[in-house]
Amino acid sequence: MFNGFAFEEYTLNISLATTDGYDEIVAFDSDGKQFASTSVTPSAGQVSLDFTDYSPGEYRFAAVNSDDDTVVSEVTEVLEPNIELVDWQTASETDMYTSENSIALTDIVMTVENTGNAPSKLTWVGYESEEFTPEWAEEGTPEPVKLNQTGTPKSKEETAFDYQAEFNSDRELPVAVHVGEKLQLVDVNNRQLLTSGMDNDRSVVSSEETKGWSVQQGVEYEFTVMIGRQYAERDSMTKTVTWENMGTSEIMTNQPEDSLIRTSKTEGSN
Repeated sequence: MFNGFAFEEYTLNISLATTDGYDEIVAFDSDGKQFASTSVTPSAGQVSLDFTDYSPGEYRFAAVNSDDDTVVSEVTEVLEPNIELVDWQTASETDMYTSENSIALTDIVMTVENTGNAPSKLTWVGYESEEFTPEWAEEGTPEPVKLNQTGTPKSKEETAFDYQAEFNSDRELPVAVHVGEKLQLVDVNNRQLLTSGMDNDRSVVSSEETKGWSVQQGVEYEFTVMIGRQYAERDSMTKTVTWENMGTSEIMTNQPEDSLIRTSKTEGSN
């Protein structure tokens, strides 16, 4: 009866081998409650169910003859999304940063992919670093700022008040990630994330003589990007950030186009 199941955004398409003997498809959730249903016309090769408000888990799909409520055939399917943080880079490592557009050298470019068989949503984004260590509350909500003015960069703690990632192309959280979809998102909300705390040890210098910002060549530290997922625990990736080929500019985040903030996988990181 059932040839296959495939999502198109939040619509579940069911391929049918035959429509003989039944005129309805009913989906039951893992608690045995009816979740969705649709009528079946003779010779239909496919039917669709709205799964907008679904929860991951096992679903039972039944081909039903509505004349006598008999189940002609049934099958179970486990629906599980899996949004992964595939990689993150700085805008300087991609082709996105130029002096002509609104993307800054220090903007963080993250790639997420849904390798599961059901849709889900990216719900929040967080960051932590050797330069600053934010405290994250349950579900990724940032705690109030704690700033140690006398500490070293490694002991300095800082978060943004009610930090919310803002992505290019006018995307806002939560972001739907459909089955098989790979998204590249640029967080343009806080362009000082990669430089926060670096002024404590003079890694970042503002000079009145040059009327610009400069970064010490070869500055290196670990930086972690974390993502929250609708139906799963957070995922994260830690990389080593190295500042290379840095010049002096009036605005810290608008360095010459040949500037580079390089990232490399940290040993043992995802």
